[in-house]
Amino acid sequence: MKMKIRIGLAGVGDIAKIRYLYAIDKLPDQYELVALFTYNEKKCQALESQYQIPVYSNYQDFLNNDAVDAVIICTRHTNHAKMAILAMEKGKGVLVEKPAAVSATDVRRIRTTALNTGKHCMLLPTMGYPCFLKAKEMIRSGVIGRICSVDGVFANSGPGHAAWFLDQEQAAWGVMADLGIYPIAALSYLLGQIESVSASCQTVFPQRKLNSGEVVTASVDDNVAAVLTWENGVVGTIRASWCVGSNKSNSLYNLTIYGSEGILFINLLSHQLIIFKPDWGDKPFHYQGLYPCYEVLLPEFDDHLTIMEQYYQWYISCDHTEERYQLDMQVDVIAVIEDMYEASAIGTTIKKSIKR
Repeated sequence: MKMKIRIGLAGVGDIAKIRYLYAIDKLPDQYELVALFTYNEKKCQALESQYQIPVYSNYQDFLNNDAVDAVIICTRHTNHAKMAILAMEKGKGVLVEKPAAVSATDVRRIRTTALNTGKHCMLLPTMGYPCFLKAKEMIRSGVIGRICSVDGVFANSGPGHAAWFLDQEQAAWGVMADLGIYPIAALSYLLGQIESVSASCQTVFPQRKLNSGEVVTASVDDNVAAVLTWENGVVGTIRASWCVGSNKSNSLYNLTIYGSEGILFINLLSHQLIIFKPDWGDKPFHYQGLYPCYEVLLPEFDDHLTIMEQYYQWYISCDHTEERYQLDMQVDVIAVIEDMYEASAIGTTIKKSIKR
């Protein structure tokens, strides 16, 4: 009989419903939901009636529930680090929604706590998707030759469902925490540590209309571009924007990796990996004006289930190697975003000397 992980879910907003409640329901042999936490005390009674489990508005009381094996944290960004640390110190494993923290200091504290307690700790975004795994394999094996440049973009019209995303006190970071973290994490996974950062972080629309029709004043960035460098002369750009006329279901999320012998295109939303390389395979087609291009066959996957299946494998394994690699990478990712804001504020390039 499979081991079942008993989950305490901290946060009951959109991502909790779309990702975690959905995945727990789809993976009944691996997970059981045993407790919920919300800051909104008024929601507790209704949630208890709906899910027939304890619901807490006090986080310490929530952590004191011995039935909880692991905590999924999907609250407001500024609370992620302290909640993750408290949970691990209380003997719980953690899975933390992106961004894991809003400072390099705090993400290092998460990693230190994970190492000291030995508790399983996954910090999103994870790169366990088949498109990233296959792309890294192809890059390492030299399929597209020497990598010379990369480009990443993630853009949509922004988080119209929740005003707190637009409030610096509650979110700390704007579009970089919501969207920009994904291409930075992906490119860090594919190419390694970023060596230098220059960026421009702007607020194009300080007045934003929510889905409810309410107009709120934004105090965070909504439009960011950055130039990144890696060793051996690799140069990359990333763009993140809440200023594009498309909703979340029509987001633009593409990575392009340019090599001396070919090009890789990754689209996570369509789950596609496409290669431009003459005579690479059969069934060539045109893609973005290039020919011949070929689709790299990948196993089908569900974004949300992939995360939870990976965490389950980590949790039941005695080998923490992959977790520790991921923790180091997330330290790098958060440090890069922090440096992007600093580089934008002072108008200079910041050379990395990452101290993990």
